[in-house]
Amino acid sequence: MFAIEGAIEGMIEGAIEGAIEGAIEGAIAAAILRFAPVANGPSLARVWIRRCERHIAGSIVSDRLCGYRALRTPMPQLLIADDHPLFRAALRGAASEAMEDVHTCEAASLEEVLTILEKRPEIDLVLLDLHMPGNHGLAGLAAIRAQFPAVAVALVSANEDPQIIRRALDHGAAGYIPKSAGLEELREAIRTVLACEEWLPPALRPAVARARSAPGDADLAARLASLTPQQFRVLALVAEGLLNKQIADRLDVQERTIKAHLSAIFEKLGARNRTQASVILRELEISDPARQTDANHAR
Repeated sequence: MFAIEGAIEGMIEGAIEGAIEGAIEGAIAAAILRFAPVANGPSLARVWIRRCERHIAGSIVSDRLCGYRALRTPMPQLLIADDHPLFRAALRGAASEAMEDVHTCEAASLEEVLTILEKRPEIDLVLLDLHMPGNHGLAGLAAIRAQFPAVAVALVSANEDPQIIRRALDHGAAGYIPKSAGLEELREAIRTVLACEEWLPPALRPAVARARSAPGDADLAARLASLTPQQFRVLALVAEGLLNKQIADRLDVQERTIKAHLSAIFEKLGARNRTQASVILRELEISDPARQTDANHAR
């Protein structure tokens, strides 16, 4: 009797697990089909797929032969990354108005962003200031895309140069939000990107569509994307001028591990040495118009 009950129980549990796995696979397939035609589809689709997995796994739970119980849909998770408290507050307000159930957290530097993402893998979207401390142009975007590829990133900046926006999209940004945007545009941008669609300011869309991708940008983005998260961390520290032993201490690994990472980095980037690898990363740097204006006034 107990053997029969155990067999039945095992069959039921197997059927439940199979049904859930099938639902997840169906959601993934649908997401891939939905976003395949979109230029930035792969990065957006990954976010949508992960949210579907969380939703399916969290909405239907088997309580071991006690039936199913419904759970609330997970809230969209948003990280606001900007070093200006007032603008963070504006983005936080726009996010709460854009979606009632959105959950936000904040960071004032790129280092804080990466730390939060490491600790909170449930985050769906980062609103990243293009020139916040620790971020030099598109380097922060590249760092997040390399280390946390399932997280969508929308850049926020006072720079409205269509060519810069084109570069941001080529390097995997899910959207680009000017700091001159009004509250309604902020709400629309957040709502659109959380819905896994690309958002650009309406006034700049024609100019961005006409802008040509920078020579070599697509190749650069692909090469950087080929790095593992740890390899990208090593590359960033090399670009800061740290020696192998210093990098090893910072990452809490042995020095020979760093040497192995560097060999792989050089091969993937087509670089011969540390200097060339650093130069490749620095190609993502973009000057801050606000700082240039301040410098001109100082003169």
